[in-house]
Amino acid sequence: MKNGIRYILQLRIVYISLIGFLLISMSCGQKGNQVTKDDIYDFIKITRTKPIEIFDGWDIWKRSDGFVFNYKDTVYVLLFIIHEEKELIFKEIFPQQDSAFYALDELDNRSSHFPFMVTDFSDKVFLFKNLKAERVNSIIEENLIMFVNEDFTVIFSRKGTDIRELNRFKEYSKYDNYWFYYVKKKD
Repeated sequence: MKNGIRYILQLRIVYISLIGFLLISMSCGQKGNQVTKDDIYDFIKITRTKPIEIFDGWDIWKRSDGFVFNYKDTVYVLLFIIHEEKELIFKEIFPQQDSAFYALDELDNRSSHFPFMVTDFSDKVFLFKNLKAERVNSIIEENLIMFVNEDFTVIFSRKGTDIRELNRFKEYSKYDNYWFYYVKKKD
């Protein structure tokens, strides 16, 4: 009988210890998944030192195997894939519908064609990759560039207008006259 009670008490201690361990593990994991204002401010600091205007007119999004650059005013759509040997390769999806992939430096050969002549296009590609954003949207009618991350969204207002006056951005917080951010709520 004493051994049975002792066994039950030991099981209870193990059970309580496991529950405590799981609670501590879950709280540590949640803290690591939460975005802080410092994360957003660091992102803004990086983008402030780079020529983000090169994203004007482009919508860019990640895919499982790379990312897509879609130019709004004309019909240029490019697919970039991360390649083991050449780092990045691309093909034009539209209007040319390339069947082969090319090395990134091939874009320099197209620099006489709009919209590639506007900037060094490879800089645009590497900047998007380094920002680790999920999307970049150029909102031409409002003069905004939106950077969508997994945990937050940052918007650059080219004219310095307060985007919170626009109904769809009213929940954004102000960093300064040009930068605004929104932290996504986790479930």
